[in-house]
Amino acid sequence: MSRASRRSVGVALALLLALASRADALITLEVRVDVALRDDVTVHVGANNIGDEPAEDVVPEATLGHETKRGAEPKSLPPHGFVAAWDLRFPKPAPLGTLPIVVQLRYADGFGHRMSAPAVHVLRTGGSPDGNVSVALEATDLTVSGSGSGSGSATVRITNREAEPVRGTLGLVGSTEIAVSPAERQIEVAPGATLTVPVTIENHGALDGSATALWAWVTLTRPSWVETLTANTALSVVSAARNDERGWDRRLLALGGVAAVALLLLGIRRLLAPKNAPRTRAARRRSRRDA
Repeated sequence: MSRASRRSVGVALALLLALASRADALITLEVRVDVALRDDVTVHVGANNIGDEPAEDVVPEATLGHETKRGAEPKSLPPHGFVAAWDLRFPKPAPLGTLPIVVQLRYADGFGHRMSAPAVHVLRTGGSPDGNVSVALEATDLTVSGSGSGSGSATVRITNREAEPVRGTLGLVGSTEIAVSPAERQIEVAPGATLTVPVTIENHGALDGSATALWAWVTLTRPSWVETLTANTALSVVSAARNDERGWDRRLLALGGVAAVALLLLGIRRLLAPKNAPRTRAARRRSRRDA
């Protein structure tokens, strides 16, 4: 590698999608982002289909700052390890530090259902110190009904372990099958504090039985540079009926447990009773008359 170039590599969270087919085939895409910084920025996006169903019309979009570039040629990715790659070029950004590159790998299944796999790569444009701020992302399942509508939720936690407050921008991106709110907001975190940001998620076409990715990133404004932090997670897409079935299973299990405890207590009571004690109401009445 020459001194005139710097490269950084990031591997996105793999996206699993269970297709609505009789065979329950899977598209499993692994997204790889490799960035070269010279006089410009070259974003190399690689896609590897390690599933057992082909992905069609596959093309990446990348956003750096306020500019978005799209791959020149959509491609088909057969299953079982077929790989495709694209190079997207951007002008070299002026800010120093670390900056987010947001990638959406768009594709469709064999039925024409359109989806995407998101990723956020951190580009380092110059030497800058690392701060003491962290970002964590947690999400619930995305529950969908028979009509396709559904919702879920996520939580972003930004922890500032520094002695001064930090300010910046929080961004969120998911696959194109979900809508995330807020997609962007300004943040400020006091020293020694944690900022908790609730996130709402609505289904816009994610299929029951699939998984979809969600990414969060924070860009912090430092004195003379920018610092970017990222976090990601996966959401399982489940049907509301399945949740209800699991709820009934839990309720039946609880009732079974209550019945088992009642029988156990009854057995213990009989075991501890005197052996010559009357065991029925009629016997107890006769015993009282005889007394």
